[in-house]
Amino acid sequence: MKNAQIERIPFYIEMGKDVLLAWCHLPEHPTDHAVLICPPVGHEFVNSYRGLRHLADGFAEKGVTTFRMEYQGVGDSSGLDTDPDRLQKWVSSIERAANFIKRKM
Repeated sequence: MKNAQIERIPFYIEMGKDVLLAWCHLPEHPTDHAVLICPPVGHEFVNSYRGLRHLADGFAEKGVTTFRMEYQGVGDSSGLDTDPDRLQKWVSSIERAANFIKRKM
């Protein structure tokens, strides 16, 4: 259940011709800190989704703006898990999300 003091905002981060799905858990009174949650892949991604959402809410309840992301080719981000260079694309996804947060904070 959504905490009334936390706003969950879905958005996309451009990554060349691809886009990454991300969520911002925005607290009512944010601090100047942020957390980026990078999920596991495969079955662990599906099995941890709810738990990571609760973790992000927990950080936000403490005033820390929290971001969750989905790697390129995973979840609702563009691309396929059969695309070449998976590991490098996932690392690039983390870098792109971290740089996005640095620019916005």
